[in-house]
Amino acid sequence: MLVWSRLMTPLIFVLACAVLAGPVLAADSLSAEGSLSAEGSVSHAVGIARDASSLRVSYIEHHQGLPSGAQRIDYYRADLTPIAYKRLTYPGKPQHPSIEQENFALGTKARVSPSTDDITMWRSEAGEATSTSLPASDALIVDAGFDAFIKANWGSLLDKPTRRVEFVAAGSARTLKMRLNVEENDDSGLVKFSITPSSWLVRMFLPSLSFFYDPQRSLQRYEGYSNFVPPDSDSQQVVVEFTYYETAGPLLRPPAAWLPAQSAVPALSGK
Repeated sequence: MLVWSRLMTPLIFVLACAVLAGPVLAADSLSAEGSLSAEGSVSHAVGIARDASSLRVSYIEHHQGLPSGAQRIDYYRADLTPIAYKRLTYPGKPQHPSIEQENFALGTKARVSPSTDDITMWRSEAGEATSTSLPASDALIVDAGFDAFIKANWGSLLDKPTRRVEFVAAGSARTLKMRLNVEENDDSGLVKFSITPSSWLVRMFLPSLSFFYDPQRSLQRYEGYSNFVPPDSDSQQVVVEFTYYETAGPLLRPPAAWLPAQSAVPALSGK
C-alpha cells in the first residue's frame, strides 16, 4: 500500500488540515530574518485540533490574514514545534489560489501557479522535483481554495445542496472526484458541508470529512481524518475548533491566551 499512501498523503494534508482560507499573508511579507514585516490590521483564526476520542490536543493551526488578500498558515504540535506552513494569494478564481507550502514532517515542498487556462503544480520530495499542468476547470477545487469556494458560492450551494466536484492537492498531478453535500442545522445554527470521495475504494481510506460554518460563513469546526496527529495516538480522527481574533499587526506565533494551557508560550510580535 506504499503507492496508495504516497498518493493520499497530500490530499489528507490539505482537506484535513488546511481548508480554512481567506485573506492570506504574501510571501514578500517575510523579512530576510524570517520575521513578519507587514503592517496594518490582521485577522487571525486559531484551530485547536483534539483527538476525537481522548480530546487530547493533537496539533494547532494559526491562520493570519491581511487586507492585501494574502494569508499565512502555520501548523504546530501541541508544544508549538512547527509542522508545516502555507502561504496563499488569490489572483483569479477563489477555488484556484496561488500557493507556496512546506511540510516539515514529510520533507516536501509544493507550489501552485494558476493562470486563466492552466494550473501549474510543482512538488519537491526527497530531492526530486516534478511539475505538471492541469486545466483550470470551474469544477476543480485546488487545495485550500475549498474554503474560498464555499464562501464565494454560499447561496448556490444552499440552493443545490448536492453536487460533484474535483479536488487536487498542492503539487499533485492527480485529481479526485468528490461529492459535496450541504445540510443546514436549525438547532446549532451551523451549516454542515461534507465532502466524500466518489470512489468506494478511496472511501475505505478517506471517509467523509465535515466542515461546520456559521451564518457569517466562518468555519467553526472540522471533524474527520488528519495525518498531523502524534505517532502515539490511537486514532487519526480529530475535531478542530476555531476561534477568531484581530491584532494591529502580524505575529510570529499565536499568543499564549489563544492556546490551551499545555501549549501556552510567550507570543512574539512581528513588528
